[in-house]
Amino acid sequence: MKTHRNNIILLSIMVTAALNLSCFDMYDKMLDSMPENYRLGIFITTTGMVNYLIMSDSDVNLSQKAVFAGYGNGSDGTVADFNRDGNLDMLTVAPDQRPMIAFTDGKGNITHYYDFLPLTSNDHARKTVAADFNNDGAIDIFIATDSTIANKVYLNNGDGTFRNGPLWTYSNFNYTDLCSADFNNDGRHDIMIFTGTTGVTYIYLSNGDGSFSAGQTFASSNSISDTATGDLDGDGDIDIIQAVYDSGAMPVNIYKNNGDGTFQVTTGPSYPPGSIALGDIDSDGDLDAYAGTDDGADLSFLINNGSGLFTQVYHNSAIPASIFSLKMGDMDADGDIDIVAYQSVVLRVYINDGNLVFTRYKDFPIASITSISIGRFIR
Repeated sequence: MKTHRNNIILLSIMVTAALNLSCFDMYDKMLDSMPENYRLGIFITTTGMVNYLIMSDSDVNLSQKAVFAGYGNGSDGTVADFNRDGNLDMLTVAPDQRPMIAFTDGKGNITHYYDFLPLTSNDHARKTVAADFNNDGAIDIFIATDSTIANKVYLNNGDGTFRNGPLWTYSNFNYTDLCSADFNNDGRHDIMIFTGTTGVTYIYLSNGDGSFSAGQTFASSNSISDTATGDLDGDGDIDIIQAVYDSGAMPVNIYKNNGDGTFQVTTGPSYPPGSIALGDIDSDGDLDAYAGTDDGADLSFLINNGSGLFTQVYHNSAIPASIFSLKMGDMDADGDIDIVAYQSVVLRVYINDGNLVFTRYKDFPIASITSISIGRFIR
């Protein structure tokens, strides 16, 4: 996959109503170091009581590999190797439901489930990320809520079973956007939370035991529709980019990390995106952005000059303008970036023919998608 391979992996993307809330999740290097013979797969959660795993191969034969039960109000999902067997597993969360993990065998088959039955539930679960929050080498789970109900950390016992971790509250936030990354470069996985209720982005710094301390807060906008994180300026720390949803052109907000988990605000191109995704589009070693909109505007690539300054490049393609959520990855393993887009009742994978020309695509008629995750599932 043509990404900034030192740190970057494409992970969980969430759709709330018609807006996409996503994060380019930096939680772990495990996926990035997986063998290249693992093909990319797409994990999808929906509100339709069913989840999907779609696999790809180098011949662009994208096919539905697994379908398994979900929640009627499922809100988010992500992928990680929870039981440390070298294969990616799939996590689903939903309000007023216990989390559920489907474990896979490296061939896209589900072997067994873990539904957290012995543990406390997490009411109003809205968003989830997976990371090693207590630095014991196993992937833990953080679940954010959209109410005053406490957020929940589940700590991994090392084998894909879990115990209750710390509970903590931060206020009555609705429709939170959630990312995990080492924002202050101390080797621990921190948390970024955005809330549309207050229009504020909050950084919480890890204490190394599954608990967090408050860090910087900065005003964003209550119209933020999408957030992504990655090293945008090539200085080795994790920056933040946010798309502002509006009926007119609004600037893309860029928050450059000072290296200690504090951020400076800069402004990117003005554009009305409803979603944004990061990837090395032009294969020059830095992270570019792709902006999609449900506003009817032309789609754009935002090309990075390597220092976090972006130039907006319009393009003609088979991709219609109305996109609710985006992911990018080399789905056909030909060395360039392809696009995974949720468009109303269709998941569409657009294949890059080279030079950012998209004339081929594969459709999957899947409605009510709430999250899309891409990872190396299939050997």
